[in-house]
Amino acid sequence: AISKLQGKPEIVMTIQANPTAAEDDAIRAAREALRRFPRARVRLLDRELSPEEYLDLLREADAVVLPYQAGTYRYRSSGVFAEAVAAGRPC
Repeated sequence: AISKLQGKPEIVMTIQANPTAAEDDAIRAAREALRRFPRARVRLLDRELSPEEYLDLLREADAVVLPYQAGTYRYRSSGVFAEAVAAGRPC
């Protein structure tokens, strides 16, 4: 999706992903790939956010993308999804 930002300067993606001890090489490689994009187009927040920072980020978003695996969330929901819907953000 990020590669499709070419020619669409109005789109900026903010990605928040906490590093965890359970990360594998693919996750570390993906995070490094995100860091190679210009910061004006892709903002990577690779730290835990305070509740205030999280709510501010949610409020400033035009849309929220939740790349969850369907099998994992087939019979349950995401707290981020519920919070985004409550904030009136399309998911």
